[in-house]
Amino acid sequence: MNQYIRIKPLAQMLGVSIPTIYRWAHTDPAFPPLVKVGPGCTVVNLKHAEEFMAWHVEKAYKNQAAELQKNGFELKAEDLRSLHSSP
Repeated sequence: MNQYIRIKPLAQMLGVSIPTIYRWAHTDPAFPPLVKVGPGCTVVNLKHAEEFMAWHVEKAYKNQAAELQKNGFELKAEDLRSLHSSP
């Protein structure tokens, strides 16, 4: 069974504003489609939102690693991921 999440809790979960969610939905093809279920109630498929979050985090790691490599550091995205996941 599909589970859905409303826009406000999704924004809180991602640590972004509600307008950012709408901007991503309209400009980022990787963002899951918004589903209007009633007046003032828009939701996103939770599984697709989680997949987007994982993709977005991985993209951020790769971008950060590329910036560090430009500055002479030998770090890879995997190295950054392990730094963030260690206690």
